[in-house]
Parts: sequence; C-alpha cells; structure tokens
Amino acid sequence: MNPRGEFALFATSTAKELGEKICHCLEEIVVYNYKALQNRAWKELSLQERKVMEFGEQSEKNCGLKLEQYEKKHFGEGEMDPQIMADVNVRDKDVFIVHHHFTPDSGNNLNENLMESCLFASSLKFAGAAFITLIMPYYPYARGDKQHAKDGIPAAFVAKMFETACIDRIITMDLHADQIIGFFNPKLTKVEHMYASPLIIHKLKEVIGENKEYKIGGPDPGAAKKGTNFARKLNVPLIMGYKTREHATGDLVLKILGNVKGYHIAIVDDIVGTGGTIEKVIDCIAEYGALDIIAACTFATLVGNGVERMQRLYDNGNGPLKLLIGTDAIPQPNYVKYAPWYCELTISKLIAQAIYEIHTSGSVSQLYKPESVDEFGLWISDST
Repeated sequence: MNPRGEFALFATSTAKELGEKICHCLEEIVVYNYKALQNRAWKELSLQERKVMEFGEQSEKNCGLKLEQYEKKHFGEGEMDPQIMADVNVRDKDVFIVHHHFTPDSGNNLNENLMESCLFASSLKFAGAAFITLIMPYYPYARGDKQHAKDGIPAAFVAKMFETACIDRIITMDLHADQIIGFFNPKLTKVEHMYASPLIIHKLKEVIGENKEYKIGGPDPGAAKKGTNFARKLNVPLIMGYKTREHATGDLVLKILGNVKGYHIAIVDDIVGTGGTIEKVIDCIAEYGALDIIAACTFATLVGNGVERMQRLYDNGNGPLKLLIGTDAIPQPNYVKYAPWYCELTISKLIAQAIYEIHTSGSVSQLYKPESVDEFGLWISDST
C-alpha cells in the first residue's frame, strides 16, 4: 500500500486549463506504464512498480483520472473561502494542487491568488489529506530574494506562509534565485525545482535548424548562467549584454560582449516582464548588424507595456524580433497566445511526469536533462 495514500488532483480557480491538460497527460502516463507491467512476463515488482500498479488500479477503478471538485466562495468584505465539495473525500490521500499565482487579465491580483493557495492547502490538511503538494510554476515574490537597506526578504516570508499552510512539497519552475530553496525548512516543506529549459532547447533546435549561423546569450549578466547552459547544450557561441558607464559623458549605455554581425541571435531569460531590457538588447543587437532575433523565456508575464513593446519589435514581421517563445506556466490571454510573434510551449507533460515520479517514489531529477524530452515524450507538438 502506498504510504502516501490514493492519488487526488485539484486545480484552483486560477489554473483550470493547465490542470485539465496535466490530468490528461498524467492519465496517459499511468495507463501506459500500468499496461506495460501487466503484460510483462515476470511478475516480481520493485517498490516503484508496486506503486505504479496501485496507481493504475485506482485509475481503472475510477474510469480514469479526473480533477476533483473545488469552489471558491467570497464574503461581502472580500474575504475568500476556498472549499472542497461536500462529496469529495481527501482523507489519507496524496493530494496535488495546480495553481497559478500570476494570472494576467483575470481580474485577480497576485496577492489574492497567493492567499487562495494557502487557504485551500490549509483546508485540505484540516480535511485529513495525508500529503499536500502545491504545483506553482511561478514563485511569487521570487525577485525579493535578498535584503536591501531596511527591506525585508519577501521570498523568504512567502516560504514561511507555505510552511504555515501545511504544504508538504512544492513543485516550482526556474526560480529567479536558487537560494530561495534554502528559505524552506525541509522537515516541513520540500521543494522540487523544475526547469523548462529541456522544452525550450528542443524548440530552439527546431527553430535554429542546421543551416543558420546562430549565437545565444542573456540580456544581462544575471542571465549569463542560463545563456551559458543553453549555448553549451545547443553547441553554439555565447554572447552577453551588459551595461557600462561612459567615461566622457557619464551615461549608462548597453554593450554587447561578442560579435553579432551577420549572425542570427537567440536571447534567453527566465522572465520577460515589461520587456524593457529585452527591447534595449534587441535594438542594440540589430544596430550591430544581427539578422533574425528570437527571445525565449519561461515566464512571459508581459506586464505594463510588455505587449506593445513586443508588437513594435515584431512590426508585422518586418522588425528585428521574429519570435518570443514562452510557456503556459503563465496563462496568457488570447490576444497574446495567438499573436504572430508569440509561441507557447506547454509544461503539462513535464509536470505530469513529475507528479507521476513523486507519487510512485521515482526520480524527478532525470527530467532535468535535455534528452528527457525525447526519452519521456514530453514534447506536445500542437502546443506551438
């Protein structure tokens, strides 16, 4: 018997679409592996294989995996009350919650979404859930990872909120700073730090092809580590943007480290927010003689003037930016999702595989490799 109990999956009000996709992908994974074990000639099973059999039997008994029912009520004062439906039983179950903290154009702000995830997790614990895992691709307040002057450390405070909400494990993606994991007490809440890079590298290989001279890099020194990793995996030269102050005028100007003239360029970062940094780098690279430019990120939040900047850089296909690659770790409104300059990759199969490995006591770290996209079939071709 799995000590975590039977499996249960919820999607909060912010993540219904992603939750449905993850549920569908997870069912495919469970059915495939369950049937493979059933058809195997020898019957001796390892610990993980026994859990896979239990998972498959649960899915078969319930006629497939489904999202559990959930609703969010509001009081007149604006307070919320996330509730499990009366006919849903989570006692002694291994519960997973899919949740978006940043939801552009939804009418909800990040702070409200953050409170919803904590209150709902607390409700599940009071309802007797054995183990609670929060799946939140975008970690809120991640840029507040260090103290400046008399500021607090918001990312650390949010970690304490999740611990207080009785969340046993968090699955998140591409943290702005790795030290955020250290803000958690592993006795209370463990962190699975996932990466969208295998999916993005797979897409970049498709875009770059074999006949184009490409270079890759980050828009600033903070993204240099990510750029270096991508350049090594794609076997292309590295460039980097950086700011320096002119001695003569004292002005702060953007420079590019590396020759870009006559090359196609790919710029990678974790977040594209207002698009200000990306805009300056693309304009600078184009001025230095670069050819087609694509940008790739995990979180295309596109706040403020972000959308307008991308439209200007694309300029109906005549501008320097040819494509912005993002993921559905951020739920995009239709005017972004179907824009000619935007390409969305889905993380649903990657997250589904991580859930499968966690529930069956498998290995999550094997999903970090670029080869995992082909090895586990994480690529969904119609996601672009």
